[in-house]
Amino acid sequence: MRELEEVVLTVDEMESLRLFDILKKSQIEAALLMNIHQSTFQRILSRAREKVSQALVNGKALKIEGGNYNRTEETKMPNKDGNGPEGKGPKTGRGKGNCEGAVVRGRGPCGNGRGRRG
Repeated sequence: MRELEEVVLTVDEMESLRLFDILKKSQIEAALLMNIHQSTFQRILSRAREKVSQALVNGKALKIEGGNYNRTEETKMPNKDGNGPEGKGPKTGRGKGNCEGAVVRGRGPCGNGRGRRG
């Protein structure tokens, strides 16, 4: 079997596809569920669609990577066990959950820019 070139899809990009294309949420509803602005959601969705198209058209593998996320029943990933696609469990992603509960004024968790400025 030959090695395929990979296209990396982030967890946010995959979630945007799931919410918009599978669950048929509006961009506004999906953005609220992801705790981001609608314009940010649109950019993420656009990148995701471009990457998926690139993989399909050019015969590349899709690799899904991302950090550690909290999920509700509404937003759980397909296995619905909270262990992510590789089953490695919580606090094993790139960010390793080191900023859990930390909120910087006017910004989202860990000061990542998600959320309203105030």
